[in-house]
Amino acid sequence: VMGEYEPKIEVHFPDSVPAAKESAVKLECFALGNPVPEISWRRTSGIPFPSKVKMKNSNAVLEIPNFQQEDAGTYECIAENRRGKNAARGRVSYHAKPQWLQTITDTAQSIEENLFWECKANGKPKPSYSWLKNGEQMMAEGRVQIENGALSITALNLSDSGMYQCVAENKHGSVYSSAQLMVLASAPSFSKSPLKALLKARSGSEVTLECKPQASPPAISLWKKGNEILQRTERIALFPNGTLKIANLTKRDAASYTCTAKNRFGTASTTGMLLITGKTFSINISQG
Repeated sequence: VMGEYEPKIEVHFPDSVPAAKESAVKLECFALGNPVPEISWRRTSGIPFPSKVKMKNSNAVLEIPNFQQEDAGTYECIAENRRGKNAARGRVSYHAKPQWLQTITDTAQSIEENLFWECKANGKPKPSYSWLKNGEQMMAEGRVQIENGALSITALNLSDSGMYQCVAENKHGSVYSSAQLMVLASAPSFSKSPLKALLKARSGSEVTLECKPQASPPAISLWKKGNEILQRTERIALFPNGTLKIANLTKRDAASYTCTAKNRFGTASTTGMLLITGKTFSINISQG
């Protein structure tokens, strides 16, 4: 028929269309032809369109609101009249800026301890990580190790104190997680945990004395009975955490007991007097 010709498609989208999570995606497909072509859309995967997809302008415009990962794929516009048909395709790819799954939090640690921080984020494409200290890029060297979202510092010193940031980024954006690191260094102190000045226990019972100084790094503890350094025996137990336990008490155990705590910043002591009374029963005495 004179003047009739098959559809010629003009699309307003590229071969690859990046689409952000929860965005509104619009694909426009216009066709010239005589008779006027009819336009239809399909997904090459054969998956039907969800109900949220809308067609406008005689099907020339396809809209996908609230774009999600399952909406990604290849979309085909088909223009057809009685002289023939043509099609155009575009691949819509899902992307999302990073979002935190795990962040870092303010931390206080003793000098010489080890720090381990880890942050995790999702995103499309998968985000990469970097670390900042006081706004400066960190590099892995010596005591400092960086592996993706994990930061480890061995044998902390005072210079490690500061503000740290974990950065997760991909080509669509970046997110920051910040935390303060305080490195503590102090001589031992019993100001919050002294021994009771006077301790009473019954003959034949057992007594427990706790040595819990505040100290950074942790202090090494030593117990004395009067001026005599206590050693482990069948009745005397000395625990790694500084606790002293004496079983089956006798009158000879009555004395002053001193715990001395020491680290490289200083030394401190706390003393209590233990009195042994007559009647036998079990008692547990802690610091007050």
